Amino acid sequence: MNKTLWRRLPLLTAFLLAPALQGQQPSSTAPLFVANSAYLQGRTWADLKCTPGTALLPPLAPTLSQVAGGSLGARTYYVKVTYKNLGGETTASGQSALAISANYLLYVTSPVASGNATYYNVYASTVSGSETKQNTNPVLIGADWTEPVSGLISGAALPAANTTALYVDTAPGIAVVNGMRYPFPSVISTAVSPSITTYFFLSTSGALSTNNTGYLAGSIPLAKAVSNTTVVSSVDDDRSLLNGVYAPGGFTPGYQPTAGAGLTLNLAAGTAYCGNPPVPVFYAGGTLALTASQTNYVYLNPAATCVPAFNITGFAVGQIPLAKVVTGTSTITTVTDVRTWFIPSGCTMDSVGRLICTPLNAGKNIVMRGQLYSFKKANAVARNYITGTAWTIRASAADNSWRAIAWSPELGLFAAVAYTGTGDRVMTSPDGINWTIRTSAADNSWRAIAWSPELGLFAAVAYTGTGNRVMTSPDGINWTIRTSAVDNSWLGIAWSPELGLFAAVADSGTGNRVMTSPDGINWTIRTSAADNSWRAIAWSPELGLFAAVADSGTGNRVMTSPDGINWTIRTSAVDNTWRGIAWSPELGLFAAVADSGIGDRVMTWYCNRVF
Repeated sequence: MNKTLWRRLPLLTAFLLAPALQGQQPSSTAPLFVANSAYLQGRTWADLKCTPGTALLPPLAPTLSQVAGGSLGARTYYVKVTYKNLGGETTASGQSALAISANYLLYVTSPVASGNATYYNVYASTVSGSETKQNTNPVLIGADWTEPVSGLISGAALPAANTTALYVDTAPGIAVVNGMRYPFPSVISTAVSPSITTYFFLSTSGALSTNNTGYLAGSIPLAKAVSNTTVVSSVDDDRSLLNGVYAPGGFTPGYQPTAGAGLTLNLAAGTAYCGNPPVPVFYAGGTLALTASQTNYVYLNPAATCVPAFNITGFAVGQIPLAKVVTGTSTITTVTDVRTWFIPSGCTMDSVGRLICTPLNAGKNIVMRGQLYSFKKANAVARNYITGTAWTIRASAADNSWRAIAWSPELGLFAAVAYTGTGDRVMTSPDGINWTIRTSAADNSWRAIAWSPELGLFAAVAYTGTGNRVMTSPDGINWTIRTSAVDNSWLGIAWSPELGLFAAVADSGTGNRVMTSPDGINWTIRTSAADNSWRAIAWSPELGLFAAVADSGTGNRVMTSPDGINWTIRTSAVDNTWRGIAWSPELGLFAAVADSGIGDRVMTWYCNRVF
């Protein structure tokens, strides 16, 4: 890989990966890794995701006063207010009442700002419970309302339901439509009508568009939002994984090579991410004048901000191949499109559809799983998301101190482990709602659990116990004690399908704070990169890499390993107490969290991409 970065939020901090991950120093002109098409028509990755709006709570009862004006007699007013946003209006606030003196007018102080409320309405009456709307146009939040000298009007009745959730947020992102790059730098909120299906898509001109009839021909689907009278009840995410419209053969229009007149090669528009930090570099399309009577190798030039270039000697390591073009004395004879999905050159596809690339040094492969980056299908399976913005309490099977949880897709089962309880330190659930106590293999302080689909096995590790700090189960129900490699305080465990290996990390021990197992049963001690308090571990299939984080150490609270055996210290972004880490294949990102620090309790490491 050309370069990688740890990022600390909000401060960006970079460090160089060791030779196990890279073969050269990062440079400002190196191309970013992945997707050597190098342009995906309609590609959005996780960007431009549509999510349902959130309802506003009604405002508090209004603050009332009176101001001199008009010639109305003394009276008592009963007043309520509501919030307004792009989706609709809340139900009413609590009621306030005020006796107004003769020759005075009612004065309502604006409710405080709340969420995405932009306006408010005033409802008032001389009869309690009969309030009607008094403002013809919504009043801007922050602006107070004064009764007109003519007095109250008989306006609309109070709203019967809260409709402020009738909108959809579209996340920021970058899309590619018809060879053009369209950035969406911020969230876009769009109102939807009640009791209807609204289709969100990118038009052929790259605009975020909606209608209530269906996706238009040539558009890029994003989502179907179904609303009832008050909320967006569900959102079907209709983005495909690469969300694209693919050209024949699985290639995309970006940088597509075609023969022109004479020795001229035409190249379609495209976009690549180049530089450090990465920035999109757009190529509007153009031509190259090739050499006669040669095989011309056409590629994106990392030394010149990914500008298309060619030579007659062959593709060099690190370049992004586009085409091999054979020429005669005056014309182009053949054009072979060699765009692939990954860089650098030398990638191959194995028998199960995975692309395996050797980046810059032999033996350091990066494997991209075909199901994540496949170009064999024009559309991935649409994923349905039932809306829900709140967490719901579920009854635990016992009031133990539950510490870790894992999901088995194959069993359709959650399994959780605890560090307190008597013979009941495991519970399982098929749906996350209904939980059942299971007999733990021992009353150890179980701290972490992982599932291996390949072995059909849960494995859990413990902080306490004598020679028995591992237990395994094929079904989450029946658990068996396994002999731990050493009685360290084991706190994290992860499974690598590619290596066929469990790896666990501990916060105690001398030079031996890692252990591995190919089967969950037989465990072997490995030399840790430092005697830090290692708290969590994750595996990246795309990078072929374990990464672990610690809550102790000086500038060295990260370690990585390509095999679970040989570990290398990495510079942590800051010396916080790092407690958890996870990998996102879609984002090419490790993210770690800490329980100390001021505004910087997250750090990330990312794998740079091209598209």
